[in-house]
Amino acid sequence: MVETMLFDYSDRDLSHPFSVVRSLIEDLDQVTGSDWRESHLARCVFHRAGRSIESLSEQQKSEDQLRYYTVNRILRGLRRIAVDYSTKITGPIFLTLASMPSEPDKEFLLGLADNLEVQLSIKLSHKRNNLKCDSIVQEQNAILAKVRSATITPEDLAKYVSQLLTYGDSWNAKDVADAYLQQVEVLDPKLADLLGIPYALQGDVGMAKLLWVIWCTLTPIDEARARYSLAMLYARHNPRALLDVSVVERHL
Repeated sequence: MVETMLFDYSDRDLSHPFSVVRSLIEDLDQVTGSDWRESHLARCVFHRAGRSIESLSEQQKSEDQLRYYTVNRILRGLRRIAVDYSTKITGPIFLTLASMPSEPDKEFLLGLADNLEVQLSIKLSHKRNNLKCDSIVQEQNAILAKVRSATITPEDLAKYVSQLLTYGDSWNAKDVADAYLQQVEVLDPKLADLLGIPYALQGDVGMAKLLWVIWCTLTPIDEARARYSLAMLYARHNPRALLDVSVVERHL
């Protein structure tokens, strides 16, 4: 027997990256008897700290960040979750949202569609300011409001962006960085290091380069670190046609 599944989220603010996935994982876990909400693959979705049973990379905190998660790694994890759900559901799934889904949410829906029918409809509402928000969306909205009103300290901005990157959420980290750079007249060079990371992870290597060149203007140690990061941009993150070994060598 084919069972149609209806998920109407048109009363929720799901405009931020991962918010659609977050709602679906919570509901699909119940339907399928799965426990993907607690998986390390969903840390970026639920902004959960790493646990002692997980890998050292998952356990690291923002203050001792050793590695950052690439976009492709995060999207592969989401697709793995989605495909698992799709093998446990007879479908089809009808999903109603109040706005277009973001990139990671689209990738999750494509994973569901690997094995079953998924139909998406957008139901725009004139009551956009009254949409329900979960706690993660509320926090993101509050931070963005402080950034746009210039009422957030550089320290608090850095702490929030660092935490997002620890979860693997470079999407929302980039949104915060975008808002900050649009609002500020003169960038604090001490933020250039951190703010460049989400751009590098998201493939906006041009903005990452601009920020890391500013980072070079601090102490000699900062310059050495910045030049190494710039070298990695030219060696690994640039589009293939723009990879430049000679520039890498000069920075190193």
